[in-house]
Amino acid sequence: MYLHKPGHISYDVLSDMIYNSGLVILKISPAGEILYSNNYFESVFGYKHDEIIGKSFTDIIFNISDNDTAEVQTTKPNDILNNVGHRQFEIASRTKNDEIHWFFWQISPFNHPSTDKHMGYYCVGQEITHRKRIETRLAESEKKLNDFVNLLPEIVFEVNANMQITFINQRCIDFVGYSKDDFLQSKVHLKDIIIPEDFVRMN
Repeated sequence: MYLHKPGHISYDVLSDMIYNSGLVILKISPAGEILYSNNYFESVFGYKHDEIIGKSFTDIIFNISDNDTAEVQTTKPNDILNNVGHRQFEIASRTKNDEIHWFFWQISPFNHPSTDKHMGYYCVGQEITHRKRIETRLAESEKKLNDFVNLLPEIVFEVNANMQITFINQRCIDFVGYSKDDFLQSKVHLKDIIIPEDFVRMN
């Protein structure tokens, strides 16, 4: 019987942990081909193991247009696999089953320990689809609220602890004559639209 020293994990145990991890774990070649994928990646994206090995990593994850999501994706394929250090970004991808999933990716290049030659990339992805859906619903709710407040005949505004205006409805903009950008860019302070006596009482 072979016993491992405390604190040491065998290759088989470590390999099993990686393959069955709740995170996507990939090994990518310097040219961008997938050399290794764990079970989570294959199950979420809907590919069999032999369908994914050798395929382009960027072709797999950068496969939707801006019209497919409510959020414009600023990260582009050429931004990530260039051996300039650790990268992290969020992106939505379309699976083989035509589902859209969001992931937070962390990508790090690795070199050969002896020659320091660039050998590829390790990629770890955490699914954030649920969080992104909640963020989208919150943004939609906020827009509906703002649209409603802007239709009110009363003046409505919000200020922070420094009395800087952080929100103002259309009725207030029409009444005081400043533009929305004047308020939100802090060009206009609350004291600029409140008479001095009332501003002192507010403080």
